[in-house]
Amino acid sequence: MCVISVYKKGFQLDKEELMNCFAGNPDGAGLMYYDEKKGMTHVKKGFFTFEDFWAEASKLPDSIDRVFHFRIATSGAISPETCHPFAVCNNYKEMGLPNNWTKVGMVHNGIMHDYTPKGGMKAKHSDTMQFIKEVVNPLGDAVWNTAVQELWNTAMGSNKYVLVGDGQLAVIGDFVQSEVSGALYSNTSYIGYRYKTAMIKPWYDDSYYWGTTSSYGCSTTKKEVKKEFPVNFGKNNTTMSTDEHGVDYLPIEVWTGKMDDEKLEEFIDEAEYELYSYDVSILDMQIKEYSIVLYVNAIPDDLPSTIVNKKWLHGNYEYTVK
Repeated sequence: MCVISVYKKGFQLDKEELMNCFAGNPDGAGLMYYDEKKGMTHVKKGFFTFEDFWAEASKLPDSIDRVFHFRIATSGAISPETCHPFAVCNNYKEMGLPNNWTKVGMVHNGIMHDYTPKGGMKAKHSDTMQFIKEVVNPLGDAVWNTAVQELWNTAMGSNKYVLVGDGQLAVIGDFVQSEVSGALYSNTSYIGYRYKTAMIKPWYDDSYYWGTTSSYGCSTTKKEVKKEFPVNFGKNNTTMSTDEHGVDYLPIEVWTGKMDDEKLEEFIDEAEYELYSYDVSILDMQIKEYSIVLYVNAIPDDLPSTIVNKKWLHGNYEYTVK
């Protein structure tokens, strides 16, 4: 889903929060800031390890506004050129420069289907780059007009943007503020939900146990039980809960059937992409034998009855296999 991080003047970088952002959005990171002496915005990007990113980010003084971006690719190849930020211009080659000085720089969080290149993930440019070329660059200095920003925000739905240039910082869209660092984030990736240990109640056992943490939830050695679908449903929990960070989440169970690790990872990526188009964020997940419980921030009325062509139900079910 990507995440934007904005540290305004006076706020110190929180390494743990930024590390969570990188871990959850690993397809390349970048940064930008305005240099008053040069009167230009400096863009540096194409960091594919947190160590490389942190080495550059930690050099920046607290006396300036700093903007960071951590990418999950949804269009455009995974490469330094398609990492954010981008120079606001009409030239894809200039936008792709990993170390660049530009009048105005921009980062984006979200998916803009109308600007997605036909090549998808194989394209040399992304939806953000195309949007900059066709919409943002032609606006010129009007990008700093608050009325234009309000119209932009309304027209683009849940997408979020940050512009840096001309000594100005524009944050467009709904951001959350960390109570720890004071930084603004375009979503809650900085909390690192996907990397928590989850407590699982498997269908073949009556007691809870702790699994070992993986990128996509928990895994454990499973008992050999020769049983197949369909299932008999038992209790389910549909109550909204609040985690230790004060963020509410709801469980929805997606009936996937058995999946190997590769298929599972593909499904989760596609589910995250699909849910994001409905402004739904996956905060955590629990992997079971035949299903996945997704803990989400909201369940909108227009959410389809399937997610990535798999049926889902409200709640976290206890079930046995016939």
